Amino acid sequence: MQRFWDKVNKSDDCWNWIAGLRGETGYGCIKYEGKVIDAHRFVWFLTYGVFPKKWILHKCNNRKCVKPDHLYEGSPAENYWDMRRHGKDHIPQSPYQT
Repeated sequence: MQRFWDKVNKSDDCWNWIAGLRGETGYGCIKYEGKVIDAHRFVWFLTYGVFPKKWILHKCNNRKCVKPDHLYEGSPAENYWDMRRHGKDHIPQSPYQT
């Protein structure tokens, strides 16, 4: 989708989302079929053809990054330990928690 890629600043390292951000989480977001979706989850859909059933985590620890090579599927526990490893103490409430 050209509309999506027009909102991405590609560098040698991360591909940063440069459009709208979710206020609480700081993740990039885009509206698709009437729903607001996190940009890193949407790029997973563009890359693999399916929306992820698990959480999408960042290897680069950059919430604005949408580079497919920097993303991987993980569990809430893996997300928690990944954030702790990067020194994050505050854990925002995720819209994907049940």
